[in-house]
Amino acid sequence: MLQGKKLIIFLTVVLFASVTLAQHPDFKRIDSLRKILPTMHGIQRIDYLNAIGIEYWWPTMTAADTISAWANLAYKEADAINYIPGKATSIMLLGVAEIFRKHFDDGEKYLRQALGIFERLQSDFGMGWCYVWLGQSLYSQNKFDEALDCQKKSIFFFEKL
Repeated sequence: MLQGKKLIIFLTVVLFASVTLAQHPDFKRIDSLRKILPTMHGIQRIDYLNAIGIEYWWPTMTAADTISAWANLAYKEADAINYIPGKATSIMLLGVAEIFRKHFDDGEKYLRQALGIFERLQSDFGMGWCYVWLGQSLYSQNKFDEALDCQKKSIFFFEKL
């Protein structure tokens, strides 16, 4: 009886993991965004650049250089037209890239900067994700209480969404 329960639990975990990890990065979405990108201009192009960068922060393909390359391009274009939401998202992505590089202090700086912008914009999406990643950065710096506070704050914003 116990062996059967263990087998069911094991199969459930494997199935859950394979389904959730198989979804990101979504290479079909990345390909479609990249194909459309040359026809995009202004705010829409910046949002597409950031969307491609976001696809790369998911397991099993956390590519710091790829994330920062898309984020830097998005930031440059957002800065040129003063598109604040685009700048905030690209700054957040730069912070995420630094976390994957294990440069946690730099990641924290970027994320706090992005968080301040998202707060002014009242972006629940931006604040939720900034708190998730800021919590990760703080956790990696052994700042466990601060990390837990950030994770709790992220839940608040995600529940609003």
